[in-house]
Amino acid sequence: MAAAPEIPGPRRGSSLRTAILLPLASLVLLGFAASWTLYVLASRASMGGVVERLVLETTAVLDARLSRILEAPRHVGITVAEFARQVGDSESSLDLFQRVFRAQLGKVPELNIAAIGFRDGEYAEAQRLGDGRILVGRAGRSTGGALESWTCDEDGNPGELYATRPGYDPRTRPWYLRSAETRIPGWSPVYSYYSNQDLAVAAGFPVLAGGEVLAVVSVTTTLKGIHDFLNTMPQARRGVLAILDREGRTIAVTGKYPVSLDGDGMLPAAEESGNSLLAKASPHLPLKVKPESSSLRFRLEGVRYIAGISELRNDEWDLGWRVVAILPESEFTERMTESDVRGGFVFLLLLSLALLVAWLTVDGLTEPLSQLEAAVRDLAFARFSEDSGGTVRALARRRDEIGRLAASFDNMRSSLLISFETLRSNLEEKEVLLKEVHHRVKNNLQVISSMLSIQAGEIEDPKALEAFAACQERILAMAFVHEGVYQSGLYTEVEMEEYLGRICSSLRWSRAADAPRIDIRVDAREIRLPLSQAIPCGLIVNELTVNALKHAFPGERPGAVSVVLAREDPGYRLIVEDDGVGEVPSGTSVPGIGRTLVESLVSQLRGTVTAAARPDGSGLRVDIRFGTL
Repeated sequence: MAAAPEIPGPRRGSSLRTAILLPLASLVLLGFAASWTLYVLASRASMGGVVERLVLETTAVLDARLSRILEAPRHVGITVAEFARQVGDSESSLDLFQRVFRAQLGKVPELNIAAIGFRDGEYAEAQRLGDGRILVGRAGRSTGGALESWTCDEDGNPGELYATRPGYDPRTRPWYLRSAETRIPGWSPVYSYYSNQDLAVAAGFPVLAGGEVLAVVSVTTTLKGIHDFLNTMPQARRGVLAILDREGRTIAVTGKYPVSLDGDGMLPAAEESGNSLLAKASPHLPLKVKPESSSLRFRLEGVRYIAGISELRNDEWDLGWRVVAILPESEFTERMTESDVRGGFVFLLLLSLALLVAWLTVDGLTEPLSQLEAAVRDLAFARFSEDSGGTVRALARRRDEIGRLAASFDNMRSSLLISFETLRSNLEEKEVLLKEVHHRVKNNLQVISSMLSIQAGEIEDPKALEAFAACQERILAMAFVHEGVYQSGLYTEVEMEEYLGRICSSLRWSRAADAPRIDIRVDAREIRLPLSQAIPCGLIVNELTVNALKHAFPGERPGAVSVVLAREDPGYRLIVEDDGVGEVPSGTSVPGIGRTLVESLVSQLRGTVTAAARPDGSGLRVDIRFGTL
């Protein structure tokens, strides 16, 4: 008897648990959401002023550190200028100035070049390279107007010649021209180095005698150095820090590359900066008015930013630079967000504990119902296990509604068990009877076949003998179906691979004298057909195979007959073919004596039949297509 299919049922106790737990969880969640929203709104409102002060503190720190960087060249320049006033002849003192400059650069890492240019064109310097090495250099009459740079020791004494650049006159440089014109200390405009085109700003100090400019001392720092300093600030990782001049042009900005001059030899405007955040934020900033220390908020691409902008405070020489810090608000609210996350985690933990307690409480109520529901499922699939019965009887001993329900179910289960055993006994008797029927039908058909064989022994007419043999083969083809059903126990379907194999094996044995060198192959793997289709298919195969054995291989010609049954949407396809010399019909009908029988059987299958030569031109292929019943 076939087992009942397993059908997944609903999850046990899910409805009752949901009915109890869902309202409780909803109330807790609503209470948390309301209190959490009020808390977040209040904390964000109070945090707004704190964030603005933090941004202003960021600009103040940036201002202070930048002031210290700019203070270094001023102090060194004042010292060197005072020293230069006490020196006599310029040409004879160049070596001395080189040593002094070398010593100053060794002490103050913020400096890049310390130099002095005399009104007669003589020039001395010390310069720090990008790799940290320090060179000394000079220009004037002794170098033929070229700027020569030399390696040096720690005392500033020249070593090997490092580079020569012709045509250098300090009196044409921006730092000299500005100091010579104003005759007071001050910052030069941003200019490019003569040696490598790096942008720099110089603190210039004129050395005067009798109102005349004898020399100008220049101590420079590069914009790249300021750029590198900005990138060391921790805020540079999340936002942008920038130094702008009073025209809104970029002196330095955080990012991968320092600023460079545009095609007109000007510093880039903030809106044209290589830093995309500064460029997008510049329309929101008061860049061309003298700012007070202030902050402002704006939104870019869905992100809220807060910006602080202030004038450089320690600016005795009126450099006019502004310090700008643009940071996402999350930079300051991150700690608060972390606190919110921790609070949310604690809430979820408490909520989980509450739901666990509720679940355990509900489980005490729903577990008996789940056990009873499992017993009902077993009964639905005819599984009368002792474990299931014991569970129901245990529940029936309870003195509550569940116990009474379990007792009623146990009574019903006992009644169904008796009825099921009766039905199963009747079914087994009918299966035995049906098996016996198939067995007797098979035996009767074999008896008929044997009687025909005995009768054929008294017949001498070859045509009559052939007719008797054909009848025997057809009867055996039907007998094989009942034999297969009897042996397999499948009363509704026939394994076609085995069935057709038996038919062809019987024909190979019975026709061995007529076709001794003919091979018959069968391929019907995993194909099962009901009896109403299996018998016509078997008779068709029997008829077509006999026809091929009789007519396709004259004499002792070797060859093969192939039988293939396969699925073909929406039904099946049966092909019987040989590689002999069988006659190929002019139409689509099956040739030979069995044509009427084959066509009748195909009609019974509600199919179609075609006959033609094989693709290689040999033999005969009969192609039958039929659907499922």
